[in-house]
Amino acid sequence: MIKIGIVGAGIIAKAHADAIQKNEECTVVAVADIVKERAQEIAESFGAMTFTDYHDMCRMCDMDVVIINLPHYLHCEAACFFLENKVNVFVEKPMAMNVEECDKMIETAKSNRVKIAVGHVQQYTDAHRNLKEIIKSEELGKLLRVTEVRNINYFNNRPAWFLNKELSGGGIVMNYGAHTLDKLYYLTDSTLEDVCSIYGNSMNQCSIEEGAQILGRLSCGTSISLSYTGSEGPYHYETMFYFEKGVAKVIGSRILSLYRDGKWCDIEDSGATMPDRAIEALVNFLKGREHDITTAEHGRAVIEGINKIYKNTL
Repeated sequence: MIKIGIVGAGIIAKAHADAIQKNEECTVVAVADIVKERAQEIAESFGAMTFTDYHDMCRMCDMDVVIINLPHYLHCEAACFFLENKVNVFVEKPMAMNVEECDKMIETAKSNRVKIAVGHVQQYTDAHRNLKEIIKSEELGKLLRVTEVRNINYFNNRPAWFLNKELSGGGIVMNYGAHTLDKLYYLTDSTLEDVCSIYGNSMNQCSIEEGAQILGRLSCGTSISLSYTGSEGPYHYETMFYFEKGVAKVIGSRILSLYRDGKWCDIEDSGATMPDRAIEALVNFLKGREHDITTAEHGRAVIEGINKIYKNTL
């Protein structure tokens, strides 16, 4: 039985806990959060211990792995603490604030002979798994270009740290751009090679950007056009994949439709959830079995791509 500790008991932690409940090979033994009631809410269904300080949790509990769901600026510090104490780490995305922190986390894991993985989850949807096979088989020809539009009221119900660049690392690019790059890297087995961007915040005085337009090229040659808007308006999230002989459309991250031979057709989704598959991958990763966990190297590459977007602005 894999013994799991959870640090940070917010919304993502609850999704992890639900997935752990469904998996017979793992359980939660401890939960830490600065608000004890939040930790208790997750811990009670497992009979797990609760803490307000993860240092105490590490000292008093026997854990195989810890899931870190803290604000971005704490990812590196917390991950390295557990790694140095010989506890495997699964850190939520984005992996860290910058490439230097990613490198420190990877090196700390290696030097202590423990494992680290990142909570990027785009590969765990049927839509993206099916689309990857379509790209690989070239049944629609080569993938020429990708466009994505994502609109959401970005300032609605966000914690204060999320709106502070020094604590979050950035705004809509760091948050949703991490999902997009993770998805594109997984689908194409490539990384962001060239990019230019325009981003900013005309909504308020927050230090993060609420919108961005990004034009780039992946190392496989596919061009990408990304548009994120965080102002008031209807929610919209759609990614178009243009091939030589057809088009694929993903709405959100689950609904996949293909256009070929002059008509659209939907590809069936099994309904499996991303957290369920992520926890299954984590268990397999820790048990040394075949797995599809997101590696730290992949997480680092995503951060490197985000840094390129921020650096290469018009």
